[in-house]
Amino acid sequence: MARLKVLKGGLLFGTLNLVENETYLIGRGADVQLQIEEGPGISRHHLNLKFHQSVWIVELISRVGELYLGSEKVSMIELTGDMTFRIPPYDFIFTSATSQPEEISQGNLAVPIPDSGNTSSTIDAGIDGNTVSRSPVRTRDGDSVDESAGHEPIEKTSVSRKSLTALLKIVYPDQPSETFRLEGHLWSAGREEINSIHLKHVNVSRKHFEINQVSEGFYITDLGSANGTFLNGEKLAANQPHSLQSGDEISILNLHMHFQIRDEQFKNQLALIQKTVPKPIDDPGHQNFLEIPGGQWPAGSQRQLESYASGQSGYPEQSLQHPPMSWGDDPNAFYPEGLNSSIDPSPHQIREISANRNQGRQRFVRILLILLIPVAGYIFLSDDTSKKSKIEKTDSASLSEGKAAAFETLSVEQKNSIRDSFQLARNLYVSGKYELCLSEIRKIHELVPVYEESKDLQTFCEQGSLLLLKKQDMDRVEGERINVENQIKSITAKCKESIQTKTTVAEVQTCLGPAMALDPENPAIVEVMSEIQRIEGQRSARAEDAAELAKKERQARQHFQKAQGLKQEGKLALAAKEFQSFLNANYSGTSSQRDVARREIVELGREIQLKVKVHTDSCKSLISESRYREANKSCLQAIAEDPQNPEAQELRKSLLAAIRKEMRAIYEESIIEEGLGNVDSARQKWRQIMEKDLPKGEYYNKAKRQLEKYENGVE
Repeated sequence: MARLKVLKGGLLFGTLNLVENETYLIGRGADVQLQIEEGPGISRHHLNLKFHQSVWIVELISRVGELYLGSEKVSMIELTGDMTFRIPPYDFIFTSATSQPEEISQGNLAVPIPDSGNTSSTIDAGIDGNTVSRSPVRTRDGDSVDESAGHEPIEKTSVSRKSLTALLKIVYPDQPSETFRLEGHLWSAGREEINSIHLKHVNVSRKHFEINQVSEGFYITDLGSANGTFLNGEKLAANQPHSLQSGDEISILNLHMHFQIRDEQFKNQLALIQKTVPKPIDDPGHQNFLEIPGGQWPAGSQRQLESYASGQSGYPEQSLQHPPMSWGDDPNAFYPEGLNSSIDPSPHQIREISANRNQGRQRFVRILLILLIPVAGYIFLSDDTSKKSKIEKTDSASLSEGKAAAFETLSVEQKNSIRDSFQLARNLYVSGKYELCLSEIRKIHELVPVYEESKDLQTFCEQGSLLLLKKQDMDRVEGERINVENQIKSITAKCKESIQTKTTVAEVQTCLGPAMALDPENPAIVEVMSEIQRIEGQRSARAEDAAELAKKERQARQHFQKAQGLKQEGKLALAAKEFQSFLNANYSGTSSQRDVARREIVELGREIQLKVKVHTDSCKSLISESRYREANKSCLQAIAEDPQNPEAQELRKSLLAAIRKEMRAIYEESIIEEGLGNVDSARQKWRQIMEKDLPKGEYYNKAKRQLEKYENGVE
């Protein structure tokens, strides 16, 4: 029977056993067969799962919802095998009937591992050689369900890739760390929730990079991200796969991730070694310590080795040639951070390690092998802890007839030399002096092809020498990195101190040039550049504010000068109006000029009133004398001084009415005279009208037309 499991946030949400020829609805509605919680983008009827032509098919029936297969948005999936699909934030794990009785089918799933809690987990071998989570998980009701029930335990002596688990730890700069267990073959990482590995950080692209597993190992590929993907400090070329090794660091600006491959069966394998670890050579009476290069290892400390393999504690970066040092009763004397003896060495328990140890984690696996080689060496060396007389009795029995014959043909002195060289080679191996060990082995093989386990010992010493060279090379690279870092720190500190208020970005870039040549994206360089850019931005803003202020001051000065100019020209009304406009503009920093403008407005008002009175009085006098044209000029002057003056306006209206009345009377008389034939009298009256009436006035124009009838060229 096929099965569909639903996970939310890595925790079991629900399980549905699928019956062939049945149809299942999935959504938040009350009438569905598999109900999921209401959330953004979740429809009442979201998916339709049906069995069609011997294949299960999941179909998106929501008009607004989404369905993802990996990072690709799809509308239908044909479940031809064990697969995983998503409706964010839910993961659906489909297990076909053929893969039963496995509990969880294999999909491309990144399962978050809780940082705390008492729930432990193991990793079993899944279908197709993939790893499958066997963690006791919490249901929606809070109960624990042991998903490994009914499965055979892994054979303790088995060593295969099935016991290896890939983990990715995300170290956020501003939020708690998060660790994912990678199950499947392909995982996408990015800012969108549809990714297998959801990276909750603004520096991450929607689809940033992906990790895939093939028979050769793990590979990482940058998907053309904006900020790039860095592997151990080296920027990856976009869309090109790069090999990913256990201990590698992946970084995106200030976001760091640590990739590890762990052997979940390390504890079982170590148990076999623990059963066969002998007493220390040359000290048969000492029961509690086992000598190792660089110090003494307490018997039973395999648990500490196990914690190294599972990432529970950092590796103590001790030189193999360091003088022996006793742990005694305080292991914290050897480990600066201390060892918590209460820590359960569960393969999936994740312990936070300090930032200064992250640089060394990529060297962890190789250095661990250096530690394990002496332990493994004890297994085959332990049979030689008895006295030399006992060794002599077993020499011939331990060799084949041909090899024994070759050994027996040697002199007693040569035999003793071989025994001494072999004993010395073993001690040199245990002390980590691999080249000297190989020198003693060569002395043995010059006399006989093989003596006891000399070939195995030679192999161990060669491997130890190679690993030691690799460690020295890594130390050299680390030393160079630290040297570069110190140079950058020195340069950036000097440049930061030289920054003044007038320092430019170009000057700081010149100062940082040597550091940028070493590592242009170093955080210290970025910090200094950010600081000078901030200072220059503030300087620019202040300059813009000063320019704007100067512009307003110039406008205020021009405005005030214009008002003063109008006053000097005698245009008092216009000057008063301009002074008022100056006040209304409310220019800053012009308080003294504003006071002057107010006084000018009052003074101009008095002067205008005096001038208006003079012109209106003149207008009245001229009207009384029937000097209409001159009276009109005086009225217009009064109105020009104060267009809103009501007295001047009314006076001119009365003037125009008086002119019209008198001109009409004269014109009517001229028409009568013309009708009686007294043309000369009529002409005289028309000329009188043109002399008294305003030019272009109504009767002025009529009189002009009458004269033109009788006289050519009359004005």
